[in-house]
Amino acid sequence: MQDTAMPDPYAAEVREYRTGEVIAAEGEPQEIFYVILEGSVEIFQHHKSIRVLKTGDVFGLERVFLKKSLTTTARALSPVRIAAYQKRAIGRIAQAGSR
Repeated sequence: MQDTAMPDPYAAEVREYRTGEVIAAEGEPQEIFYVILEGSVEIFQHHKSIRVLKTGDVFGLERVFLKKSLTTTARALSPVRIAAYQKRAIGRIAQAGSR
């Protein structure tokens, strides 16, 4: 039986952002990757727009594996709901998908 007093260390944290709000900024060190649950996110590099991501898209995985600071900035194009995952969640997600 799982102890309900302890939060699941692999669980995603759901975050909400308003239009124009920065989700992650270039140069920040982070070991988090994101899944867009709802809305649109614009990705910038050196203040230049390079792509737009939508519901279901994932971003930030490369920095989790490469252990580098962010090379892009992510900004909400609309109200956005995002699931933020810690690096250690990758193994658990992979195990769940193989069942």
